[in-house]
Formats: sequence, structure tokens, C-alpha cells
Amino acid sequence: MVIRECFRCFYHIYNSRLGQWLHNCMTHNRHYRRLRSHQGLEHSHLDDFILDFEDVRVRIVPLARTNYSYLIQDKATNEVAVIDPGDADYLSHVAGSEMGQDIAKMLITHKHWDHAAGMTQLFKRYPEARSFAYHCEKVEEVTDRVGDGDTIQLGSVTIRVLHTPGHTEGSVCFFVQQSKGPPLLFTGDTLFLGGMGAFFEGTAPTILLTIEKLLNLPEETLVFPGHEYSDTTLRFGLLMEPANEELRAKAHWVAMRRSKYFCTVPSTLSEERSYNPFLRIKTHSIMAATSTTYPIRTLIALQNNRIARRNEYKNLPLVREEDSV
Repeated sequence: MVIRECFRCFYHIYNSRLGQWLHNCMTHNRHYRRLRSHQGLEHSHLDDFILDFEDVRVRIVPLARTNYSYLIQDKATNEVAVIDPGDADYLSHVAGSEMGQDIAKMLITHKHWDHAAGMTQLFKRYPEARSFAYHCEKVEEVTDRVGDGDTIQLGSVTIRVLHTPGHTEGSVCFFVQQSKGPPLLFTGDTLFLGGMGAFFEGTAPTILLTIEKLLNLPEETLVFPGHEYSDTTLRFGLLMEPANEELRAKAHWVAMRRSKYFCTVPSTLSEERSYNPFLRIKTHSIMAATSTTYPIRTLIALQNNRIARRNEYKNLPLVREEDSV
């Protein structure tokens, strides 16, 4: 009970203006230290600076220690939006230097400062910009409130809002169905490569609905999450499902990538269905691992295991000795 009350207090402070100030101080301090030591600001290397799709260009922007923001540009009009503006200065620099445009729209997946703290400064820099967040999410400086199924126009590209509560009450994902090629899904902290965000404000029934909504999207959908957590999430997956060959292959790939500080996003929904335990709550192996027989109980058991057994899986090797030969 004491631990729970302490967490609630911390969570309240984090979501306050004091939390925003502390977040910005840590961000600025990290920038100063990395620049002083002649390091780049991004935490992970990218294979391609701009991902060129049929209708849009996407710039993955690694920020802070593990965050990802995304710049998305409509190819027909060159209009640029940022998804989860956690750092105003660097995002505006990348938008101008690599895409040649100001930021016209800000899309917020959820209220936490590591995803939204840059809004104030971006509005000072781009006073004509518009910002979008779910209608009940407690985010200030939002010009446009959106609901489930609403659309946001970025030039000629339509971005659909998917309400996916669980991490926060007003968490959303942004879905782009292109004229050709795979759809794109920007998930914030709802869905990670190999896992899901902590269930801070969700109940098991609402999170189950969120999972069903994600599973109903096309399997070829590219998933762009809000954090580089793949090494941790896959370790938990290996604890739950050590015989899953797709999971072992992905873990080996992630281990090789992270050993050289390369990013591991995006993945695909097809891949996630094969190794992400939270998307596999109806499979026999995950039910057996959690000693449950109903998906909602499996989900609850997964969450409990993720918390209670952290010390058990956090140092679990991603690659077995026999797999590394």
C-alpha cells in the first residue's frame, strides 16, 4: 500500500508542470554533456536518415536515452508533422536541415513529458502550427481535440486516430494507409517491439480491447514505437516463451543491432504477432506459461509477471551460447 501511494504521488508530480521542468532540465543537461564530449544527440544509429515510402517520408529521430520522435512529410505538398515532440530544439533543427520545412502539425500519442514537453517551444517557433491529442488526454496547448476514428490531414495524406487506452486513458496510435505499400502505425507507448507500455491508467478489459484493435490492422503494417526497449521486452518474451523460434531469431538480430547501437525500429504487426507476448494472449504457449485459460486472465498474469519477475529476466541473455555459434 505504501509503495502504491508513493508511486501515485510520483506519477502526479511527473505529469505536473514541475515534472515538465525536471524533464526539460534533464534533456538540456544531456545535450550539453554529449555535445561537450563531441557526441551526437541521438541515442541510436540509423541505417537510412529518411525512409522514403509511396506517399510520405519518415525521419526516425532518437531522443533522450530511449525515446523516438518521428517527422513525417507528405511528398505531394512537403508539409511536415512531428509525432511526439519531446525535444523542440533538435526536432526543429532536423525538420529544417533534412526536410527543408517548418513543422506544421504536432501529433501527441499521450501526455507524458518525454513525448510532449517540446510543444511550448515549438509553438513559439511555429505560431501557426496545430497540435492534436485525444479529447480526454490532459495535454495543454492542444489546438485540436480528436476522437477514435477521426482523421488528421497532412497535405494530401490522411492520418487516422486510433484510441488505444492502457498506458494512459487518452493514449492513441496514428495510422497512415498509403496508396501503395505498407500502412504505417505510430504507437507511442501503446505498443513496443516485443512488448507494450506499462498499464498506468488502464484496466484489463480496456487493454484487451486495445490489443484486439491492433490485431485487426493489416499484418504488413509497419510499427513505429515510442521507445528503444527491444532488448528488455524480448528478454521478458524469452522468459515467457523460451521455445519460440521466431522470438529467438528476433532476439539474435536485436542483440547484434544493439551491440553496435543501431535502432531496431520499425517492426511489422506480422512479426509482433509471432513473438510479442501481449499480442499472443490467446496462444496455447502463453496461456501455459501463465497457467491461465482465458485471455483476460492471461493478460493480467503477463502484467504481474512483468513486474514481479523483472530481476529474473532483465539479465537474461538474448542469445543462447548454442545460437551464437
